[in-house]
Amino acid sequence: MLTRAVRFVVHNWPLKIAAIGLATLLYAGFVVSRDQLEVPGPIPIVPVGLSEDRTLLNELPTLTRIGYVAPSELGRLNASDFTATVDLSNVPVGREVSVPVSVTSSVGGVFVVDVQPRTVRVTLDQVINRPVQVRIETTPLPPGVQQGEMTVDPPVVDVRGASTVVQKVDVVTATISIEPSAIDIDRVVEPIAVDAQGQTVGGVELDPKSVHVELPLFTNLESRGLPVRVVITGSPGPGYRVAGIDPVPSIVSVQGDADDLVALQAVDTEPIRLSGETATVTTITRLSLPPNVTVPNVDTVSVTIRIAPVTETRTFSAGFTLVGGEPGFTYDLSTSHVLETLFGGVNDLDAAGVDPLLATVDVTGLGAGLHTVTVTPDVPPGLTLVDTSPPTISVRVTAVAPSESPSGSAPPASASASPTASP
Repeated sequence: MLTRAVRFVVHNWPLKIAAIGLATLLYAGFVVSRDQLEVPGPIPIVPVGLSEDRTLLNELPTLTRIGYVAPSELGRLNASDFTATVDLSNVPVGREVSVPVSVTSSVGGVFVVDVQPRTVRVTLDQVINRPVQVRIETTPLPPGVQQGEMTVDPPVVDVRGASTVVQKVDVVTATISIEPSAIDIDRVVEPIAVDAQGQTVGGVELDPKSVHVELPLFTNLESRGLPVRVVITGSPGPGYRVAGIDPVPSIVSVQGDADDLVALQAVDTEPIRLSGETATVTTITRLSLPPNVTVPNVDTVSVTIRIAPVTETRTFSAGFTLVGGEPGFTYDLSTSHVLETLFGGVNDLDAAGVDPLLATVDVTGLGAGLHTVTVTPDVPPGLTLVDTSPPTISVRVTAVAPSESPSGSAPPASASASPTASP
């Protein structure tokens, strides 16, 4: 193996030496034909290859110089003709590493031969989102001015940035100035992130960047307890009604100037729409407040709307069903029907009138003769029996000879053909 390698090196060695010399001469001629120039700094370095969930913690330094060669006809180049980058796509998170600087030129025929510095130190961190409370500060109240309840929308914003930086954020805050004129505040402000010591935390983004602040101001503040009045639009389903409304809280304490509260008898809710409901509804709604009136510490009201069937009483005619009859007897009833008074929902009452109603007459064990029998109405589901008229009927039981009753069974009592309802 060694002999073969030596032969390869010394084989045609004059030609190989001549080729090396020729290459050296050509490179020297290339360099001589170009100007060796330099672009001084500072030249910014641009990070590339960062994904959305990673961020650069430290600031990148700038290049102090770029050395290059170019054809003489191009003249001297400036910093804008070059782009310096560092590729961070493979840099690990959480520790400092050194990465090389890459410089390219937007001008053709230019070769970069040297950059200073050649490498830079970088530290990457994970990007996180964290919800943070918004706190709005105000300047001291002018004499005679009283402050109502402040509302901030939204009360919480997302803080996005490097995890080590986001964790320092204690609150998102802004300061609003209160003027002696005591004009209510209704404005949009851009808060900033601060740490527990009140120092601004940079390098983070807020979403949203601004919040809407409303702050009523009063010169004659008064408080009153008023009932909550639930406003309902629409209606329950057919045959149903609103049986009751239960707001929680049912009484709230309102604040405002005395002149604004004098005519206020109740606090309305925002309208709650019913669309054919047939069961109890529980929902959350907000209060609909007049201008310059607030309800401290109450944002929403829980409302339970009890839905119940519309009820009434109706009287129906019912025929009879005879049970307990024995062969060899006939049974004659003193009447062909009774009146049943039923109570319940109108839908159930309507359904009860579709088919004939029946009442049961039990003649089990009755011998020949005249008997008084209690009528037992068959009450449809969902309805309540109020009255039966008459509650009893007379039944005459007659024994018959076998030839008079070939079938050996008692003739059934007939039901009334079509029950009628009366209010």
